[in-house]
Amino acid sequence: MGLAAIAAYLDRPLLRYAFAYLAGAALAESAASAVVLIGLGAAGFSRQRPTRSGWLYVALGVLILAFAAVVYLRSRRPRKRKDKGDEKQDARIREGRVAVAFGLGLVMWLPSPTYLAALKQIQDTHSGWALTTVYAGIAVILVLWILEIPVILFLLFREPAGRHLSTTNAWLKEHGVALLAGLTAVAGVGILLKGILQLA
Repeated sequence: MGLAAIAAYLDRPLLRYAFAYLAGAALAESAASAVVLIGLGAAGFSRQRPTRSGWLYVALGVLILAFAAVVYLRSRRPRKRKDKGDEKQDARIREGRVAVAFGLGLVMWLPSPTYLAALKQIQDTHSGWALTTVYAGIAVILVLWILEIPVILFLLFREPAGRHLSTTNAWLKEHGVALLAGLTAVAGVGILLKGILQLA
C-alpha cells in the first residue's frame, strides 16, 4: 500500500506531495520508535530474562503471521467494484493537499508487528540511549526503503521513471497486497523461530 501511494504521488506534477507523504511516514515510525523503546526499557525486558523475551518473540511472530494471513485473504477476495474506502483513498491521493499527503503517510505507517519486533531487538542490545537512538534512526530509514528507493530513482532517472509510472501503478494495484503478505509472512516465521529457539 505504501509503495502504491508513493508511486501515485510521484506520478503527480509536484514532488512536494511525495515528500510530504514520506515525511508523515518518517514521523510515524520515529515517534513509535521512541515510545516503544522507552516502554520496553521501563518494562524491564532484558537478555537476563530469556524466557520472557522468548515468549515475546513467539507472540510477535504469531501476530505477524496472522496479519499476513488477513492481508493475503483480503487480496484474494473478488472485488467487482471499488468500495467506499478505496474510492476515498484514491481521491485523497489524486486531489489532496500537501497536508493530506502528510497525514496519509502518518496514518498508513503506524508501526507494524514486524517493526515492533525490530525495536525489541534494538532494545535487547542494551547499548545506551545515544547508540540506541542511532540504531532506531537506522531502523526508520530501513523500514521506509519501499518509499525512499522510488523517490531516489525518480530523482536520478526522472524521464524514464515518468514513462513507467503508470505501468508500475497498475502492477502494484494488482499484485502489491499479495507481495506485502508474502514478505510479512517470511518475517513472521523468522521471528517465531527466534522465539522458539530462545525458549528451547
